[in-house]
Amino acid sequence: MRRLLQIDQSAVQNARHQKDCEIPGLKESVFIETYLRLDSDGDYVVKSSPCPFLAADNTCDIYDMRPGDCRNYPYTDSDEFFKRPNTTYLNSTICPAVFYVLERLRAKLS
Repeated sequence: MRRLLQIDQSAVQNARHQKDCEIPGLKESVFIETYLRLDSDGDYVVKSSPCPFLAADNTCDIYDMRPGDCRNYPYTDSDEFFKRPNTTYLNSTICPAVFYVLERLRAKLS
């Protein structure tokens, strides 16, 4: 079953993608060449926005096979949340869950 993506379209473009998407019959090198590019930080990101796998009904066409970073977004339960503060801040402007977690952390530290 495909699930609804609950994120802003710009989050798809800015989300960091791993190259580990396992679409049957699609080689990793072809996936990377076709859909990804390296950003200035040396991370893979999608070439276009919205994501080429975002369907008209706002669901992910490859949900069960999506790349690791898509599975982990918005990283609130991983070490990436703290290791990449700039990405976390950007995600907080896009994703209400990240904003909420940061606000809760701020309140606990105050």
